[in-house]
Amino acid sequence: MRFTIATWNMDHWKGVGRDREHTAKVWQYVRELGVDVVLLQEAVAPPTGFDATVLPAPDAAARWHSGGRAAFGTAIAVFGHQVKEVDFGPLLGDRTARLTQTHAAAFVAARVVVSGHEITVVSLYGILEGPLLDKQTYAVTSMHRSLSDLTPLLNARSTMRVLGGDLNVSTQMRPPDRAAHRVVFDRIAAFGLGDCTRATASARQRLGNCICEEGDACVHVQTHRNPRSPVPWQLDYLFASEKQLMNRLTSCRAVDDDPRIWELSDHCPVVAEFEL
Repeated sequence: MRFTIATWNMDHWKGVGRDREHTAKVWQYVRELGVDVVLLQEAVAPPTGFDATVLPAPDAAARWHSGGRAAFGTAIAVFGHQVKEVDFGPLLGDRTARLTQTHAAAFVAARVVVSGHEITVVSLYGILEGPLLDKQTYAVTSMHRSLSDLTPLLNARSTMRVLGGDLNVSTQMRPPDRAAHRVVFDRIAAFGLGDCTRATASARQRLGNCICEEGDACVHVQTHRNPRSPVPWQLDYLFASEKQLMNRLTSCRAVDDDPRIWELSDHCPVVAEFEL
């Protein structure tokens, strides 16, 4: 049984000027990805009658109903599978802990049942903190808080888990920021989660013009186009549980070759496939 999952930033924070036609196009693209689950960030509410179960973060749902420029958030779309939103994680024994969400609409978690397998999926957005026009804007700060909030869920090492999203962190950052960004990835790895793009690097050509320090061992893929920067940034990632899913990973790629995607968003999807 094949299980496919994607992550995509819809770029809807630019809410002014986004009309119903644009909303219909981005959700049509979500459908055309043809995957089981899509982890969404900067997402807008789906059109009426959209043929998937869409679970927005609670604060995102409130924003969608309020309208206006801030009407975007984090969500999960599930096609054709049983799904339930998760707001708690296991502790010792049979005790559970409610998930705190320090940053509004930063993440949403769900359990999806695929061919008898229960998979925990988390859509996560690295919220930028600080004045947007200030060069000292950070996502590492909000990412650490969100990872702390998610710890009871991500630390459940006996379960199938996938974490994905636009993290707004990258080891492509120039020093000294690169070291601080690397710590975020180290922390994700400490939950027993493997990087799907890193694990499949041998199946694609090395990214040209990457400014990371890894040289010929570079594993980055471009997922973001910044009109003010020539760097082929990777800000979007998929991570899966090492023991339960990484050995079942058959492919992972950035869908950067469809010109339509760059008309809809400044991010492209990352899609991973597993054989369950």
